[in-house]
Amino acid sequence: MTSKIKHFKELNFTVVAKIHDLYVDYNIYEINGWLEDDLPAYVKDGASSNLDYVEDTEYATVFIEGHVKWDGCSNWMFQECLDNTYIHGCSKSDITRIGLILGECYDWTKELLTSFEGDY
Repeated sequence: MTSKIKHFKELNFTVVAKIHDLYVDYNIYEINGWLEDDLPAYVKDGASSNLDYVEDTEYATVFIEGHVKWDGCSNWMFQECLDNTYIHGCSKSDITRIGLILGECYDWTKELLTSFEGDY
């Protein structure tokens, strides 16, 4: 298994991909701000405030986790929703970017797997 990380700055998400033969596991982290040297900051896992941030996804709160398979099927668990019973958005763009990041994962799967037969 190989892992890769990609920052989607325009959507304020970082995605960690774990590549298997027939599917890719994804952990999606919401970027809470930007530090010096253009490094993203994430809310610390278990933090009681979004001011408690970390620079490493290993210690950050997972926003969405899931996978996309070689045939295009996918499953997603919205951690934020499970923990808080809702997903907060201050604008339409806050909500639509969630769909956009899932679409980016779908596109990335097509690049990462040697064989992808999903319906586009």
